[in-house]
Amino acid sequence: MRLDVRRIVGSEPVSGYYRAEKNEGYDEERNMTLSLWQQRIALDFKILLEQRPSYKQIRYLGVANQGLELIRVERDKNGINNISAAELQEKGGRDYMVNTLKLKPGEQYLSKIELNSERGSIVFPLQPVIRISAPVTTPSGHVFGVIIINADFTAIAKPFVTSPPNVSFLLSDERGDYLLHPDTTKQFTLQLGGSAGLFKDFPLQRKIDEEHVEDQYSLIELSDISSSLISSHLHYDPLNHERYILVSALTSHSLIHEQSAGFGQRLMLYVFIIVLLISVAMAIIAKRMTRPIQRLTIAAERISEGEDDVSIPDTQRTDELGVLANAFKTMMTHLSASKFKLEAMADNLEEEVVQRTHDLEQALEQAESANLAKSEFLANMSHEIRTPMNGVIGMTNLLLDSDLSEEQQYKALVIKRSSDSLLSVINDILDFSKIEAGKLDIDIIEFDFDVMINDFAMIMANRASEKGIELICPANLSFHQWFKGDPARLRQILSNLVGNAIKFTSEGEVVVHCSQVNVAEPYSQLKFSITDTGIGITQEQQQELFERFTQADSSTTREHGGTGLGLAISKQLVELMGGEIGVISDVGKGSTFWFTVELEKTKAKPTQNKDT
Repeated sequence: MRLDVRRIVGSEPVSGYYRAEKNEGYDEERNMTLSLWQQRIALDFKILLEQRPSYKQIRYLGVANQGLELIRVERDKNGINNISAAELQEKGGRDYMVNTLKLKPGEQYLSKIELNSERGSIVFPLQPVIRISAPVTTPSGHVFGVIIINADFTAIAKPFVTSPPNVSFLLSDERGDYLLHPDTTKQFTLQLGGSAGLFKDFPLQRKIDEEHVEDQYSLIELSDISSSLISSHLHYDPLNHERYILVSALTSHSLIHEQSAGFGQRLMLYVFIIVLLISVAMAIIAKRMTRPIQRLTIAAERISEGEDDVSIPDTQRTDELGVLANAFKTMMTHLSASKFKLEAMADNLEEEVVQRTHDLEQALEQAESANLAKSEFLANMSHEIRTPMNGVIGMTNLLLDSDLSEEQQYKALVIKRSSDSLLSVINDILDFSKIEAGKLDIDIIEFDFDVMINDFAMIMANRASEKGIELICPANLSFHQWFKGDPARLRQILSNLVGNAIKFTSEGEVVVHCSQVNVAEPYSQLKFSITDTGIGITQEQQQELFERFTQADSSTTREHGGTGLGLAISKQLVELMGGEIGVISDVGKGSTFWFTVELEKTKAKPTQNKDT
């Protein structure tokens, strides 16, 4: 919960909402309106609720207007819903709101476990919750809002609901109010206007709680009910040492005696009998087998040292040891015959190996020279073709901007689309020839990841819109982090994978997830997942999908175009960035392409408008 609320507070949508709200509803830094940021935050809240089944509600509260809820997404029996503006409430006077406003940037407030209430009244049926919240601060250090997550305490305490026979688990807070009890009518009696159930049932526990030592267990003998109460204090709030949960187990004496005395006696008797039987058996086996095995071991050692006239013992026996001894004897015979053959072959083998090695070296040099010449030829040709092709595209763009008839406009568009497709093919060939020639370099520069991924999403959104499908990029909370790496090559990988996803998806959506999965300062491993609702790929086709000039089937090029080099180039680029790439897919159900890269983290720059 702490990590989730910290990530939300520091996310770009939450900061963007503040910028838009302070600028009459428009965020100039990201070219986003207040309404769009609200939709983005609500979507992020919904995704987090789907990932965390124990979360009941996530809210973004403003400090102004008596702590009015700005955004609220909650889970109910009908699913996860974004609450309309008319139903949002003022929470400025609630304890969690007041306490959160006192925190410093980076701190979180963890509430006591209490019953949920709406509009001043406890909700029935009872909903025990625990809340965690953190302040949203402005660049100048003022608190603008509060992020709050409500978690279902019943879901968190689920491991304690089912107890073993003759054992009852009890959970209570520092006031002795039952949070969990086999008799549900005893739960939260203090909050409902009654007295603390634990101290009423076990008066001695109050005194122990006043003197308790952290990380130690307490034991209360209850002879009147033939049971023992074993308890331990669980401190869960680092900012409030006085807040804790008392975890207790009410255990029957009969269970304790059964598991200790009776079991121990039986166990000792069984162990003694087993040890005695094993000792007798080992003595008999040692007498019959140890000596013959030792003799065979000595003979094997002499054979391994190269002796030729070793006598194998016990070959006359008719048991398993005799079979083993005769196997040794047969092996000795074969070894002697093989030794003479090997000596004869060794004289000619060395000369033959030298000659074949020389031939292979010459063939390898010729193959490498031919391959290098081919790669250089392709690189040069692709470069020479690309220069006039850019001229064709440029002139076509100028022609399209001129006054053309409808037929001329259509023909010029055909030229432009064909030129763009041809340039894409040439670029793929150029990149792949550079990879094969070992001349593809990674340019290491500093860039803002959040700016890079959002700029990429804006570029790809038009392609998705033209096909009538939805592109969600990024689909999770983005992060404002500067890295050292090659953003151009990273965009190229994303363009290949997202472009393919759009190409092979006729309806539905393409979703891009990006996250930091492994951080080892100063490096961070990023993972990207591109999921589509397209045609899918069979298991057989997946085996060769990342090989050069390979597509899912022979009809792909005819129907969708492409060289079959995009995925091979992406694989090479990912590996150059220290990562991996793969695919998960079912035919007819879509595909998920994923890859990882390793980048060095660096400090944020004072300006955000650099080329990423």
